[in-house]
Amino acid sequence: MNRIILNIFIAGMFMNFIYPEIQFQVNKIRFNGSLVEQFNQIDINDLIINSEKYLDNMGNFNKNLIQKKSKEYKEPPKKKNMPTDEVLSTVSLKDIPGGRGKILTESKKYLGIPYSFGSKDPATGFDCSGYVSYVYEKAINYVLPAGSKFQFANGGGLLVNYEQLQPGDLMFFSHTGKSINHVGIYVGEEKFIHAPRTGRRISVDELGRYWKQRFVKGRSIVK
Repeated sequence: MNRIILNIFIAGMFMNFIYPEIQFQVNKIRFNGSLVEQFNQIDINDLIINSEKYLDNMGNFNKNLIQKKSKEYKEPPKKKNMPTDEVLSTVSLKDIPGGRGKILTESKKYLGIPYSFGSKDPATGFDCSGYVSYVYEKAINYVLPAGSKFQFANGGGLLVNYEQLQPGDLMFFSHTGKSINHVGIYVGEEKFIHAPRTGRRISVDELGRYWKQRFVKGRSIVK
């Protein structure tokens, strides 16, 4: 029975830590240009170190270490819910000039509007691509294609990596690892604003591990 429980625990460790890391690296390779270039950017040492933490010298799972780590693990403290307009106000909008500042100022106007698939009208709601299209046209008179997939492929400007993002840039995500299916606007300081999904409203979210794993590329349209 103990062996069965240990195997289940090991499988959970793989699905929650090792597999997401592999998926993250594969998505980077799929979308980020040159295959050779992306292989060179993978931190193999970090991946090996993380996966070997629970192996002994013979390559077998170290039961004692796993049990020790599981006892040491503590649930991270939950963050207090902060209204999305207050979250966005923590970003220094006054320090962002020109078109980028206009995009962020415009994006803030629609916080709280419900998600509505296929819509880009504040009276009826927005889906993710409809929202960024509306904001860009109102803020800087820039017309984006319909749909996040086409905004990614033919949206103009320059494709940028995560480290190159600037406030006002578009951020593209893939939930499946196969194609682009979500877009938002980077507001700076590890945050972005978007229309998340059915049942949610336009809000500001932290760019935690979940979103970073699914991030593909940014598109910088404003110089």
